Amino acid sequence: MALTGGSLDDAAAAGNDDVGEDAFKDPNKPPTVTFDQAQPVRLPATLTLSANVADDGLPLPGRARGGRGSRGLRVVWSEYRGPAKVTFSPANSPLESTKGGKVTTTATFAAPGTYMLRALATDGGGMEGYGNVTVTVTGQ
Repeated sequence: MALTGGSLDDAAAAGNDDVGEDAFKDPNKPPTVTFDQAQPVRLPATLTLSANVADDGLPLPGRARGGRGSRGLRVVWSEYRGPAKVTFSPANSPLESTKGGKVTTTATFAAPGTYMLRALATDGGGMEGYGNVTVTVTGQ
């Protein structure tokens, strides 16, 4: 007999106190992020970055853990490593679909060097996933 609702006490009272761990697992999985390989750029440097985000569609819009409303699937762009500041426009990219899609930002580099940029995807329900891309910026 599988647990379909109620509590563990209800199941035990019905003679089934071995519902297994699966009955209590969160079905929400973290989003995944992938990039195409970035081409080198030359100063003054701006680069359009695109990330592909995939998610399971959970939580449903407006339903997050702890009774808070879900803000939906979104990506926050950041510099993970690099010799100088990188500016992103936009720095925060919401996705229209809870299942994912492609998001784009423009990165502006202040100095030559090798940079590792990150797209952190969050589903609004406490699950996060990220992807990194390496960008080489050469001098003028």
